[in-house]
Amino acid sequence: MRHCFPKVVACLCVAATVFAADDSASSVRHRVENALGQKKPGDRLKRLSEIPPKLSLDEVKQALNVAKGLKEFRERGVLAGTALRRWCDLEPRSAFDHVAALPEGRTKADTISYAASKLAEQDPASAAELVSKMPGRSSRIAAVETVAEIWARKDPRATLKWSKALPDAFAKETATTRVLFTWVHDEPEAAYEEVKLLAPSDMKNSLITNIAAAWAQIDAVAARKWADQLSEGLERQFGLTNVAESWADTEPKAAAEFSETLPRGIIRQRAIVAVMGRWVTQSPIDAARWGATIDDPETQRLAMSELMNLWAVLDPQEAGDWIRSLAKGATAQAASAAYVDAVLYWAPDLAAERALVLDPGLSEAKLVECFERWNQLDQAGARRWLDQNNLPDELVTRCRLAGSASARK
Repeated sequence: MRHCFPKVVACLCVAATVFAADDSASSVRHRVENALGQKKPGDRLKRLSEIPPKLSLDEVKQALNVAKGLKEFRERGVLAGTALRRWCDLEPRSAFDHVAALPEGRTKADTISYAASKLAEQDPASAAELVSKMPGRSSRIAAVETVAEIWARKDPRATLKWSKALPDAFAKETATTRVLFTWVHDEPEAAYEEVKLLAPSDMKNSLITNIAAAWAQIDAVAARKWADQLSEGLERQFGLTNVAESWADTEPKAAAEFSETLPRGIIRQRAIVAVMGRWVTQSPIDAARWGATIDDPETQRLAMSELMNLWAVLDPQEAGDWIRSLAKGATAQAASAAYVDAVLYWAPDLAAERALVLDPGLSEAKLVECFERWNQLDQAGARRWLDQNNLPDELVTRCRLAGSASARK
């Protein structure tokens, strides 16, 4: 009997393992059945998505088998998708191999990217080698792009060397682009040495935009000198404009002064408007005071539009009070027109009052727009206002016609 004891113990252990597996599978099915018992489709999907994050690896595989038997496509997708992501969390390499063998599709591309990200966080070079050997389909491109971004945060030069060595052109371009767009944010000056070698393109312009924004946050003076030496055309335009805009996030007054030193033309205009867009989020009244000093009428008009699109929408009273403090003239007209456009949809009554001070031709057109919108929100109030103001008969008729048309919509 002593000699049989070990065998008995072994048999009991095997049996216990089998029973435990059966219990585990039963537990997974039970949780899925409970989720499917919810009456609302949205509640069923939510409950299904909450099952896999609590499962062990064996249970995850059971959940995938259970998912195959579900009747509704959306329920199968939710359970299988979340189960695969849980597998990636628990054991990314085996999950990667499993997902890589699945048919191509959105689920495969998304999940393989997730698995690749887990692997790349552990060992980016090994992950890069692994994704490079995948079949050349959409899921491979997704995985390559993911690894490129994660590795580039740690060692952009090594990642760039890898991306350039990829055998097929599309994967090479995709990975290299991802490396550069990651690198420019961390080391803009160093990244530019690679970017400047690129042929002119929208992608290169976008990279220069990102370099300018990132560099200006680190060292605005150096970024300004860099942007100023860029070749004439779109590259210089994107560089200088975005240096000014990014600089304005921390030093709006200095960025404003810089933008005004630029030669007159499209670059100066766009830089000034970009600075206004950042300054207004910090101190609308200071941004407005600066905007009132802009000497070019068209640039001032664009800057006032940028100013009012935020300030007047969020605080129409304060913005309106500032405009009323201005002396009559071009600045007041530009600010008033921008104010009307900004608040017309939200507060047509305030917009109408401001439209009254605009030059005649513009005033009439804006008043018709204001009344049309006002009539939709408060017909009685709009008509009362129209009756109380001494407007030309022709304008009153136009407003009433616009109001009637809006009421029929």
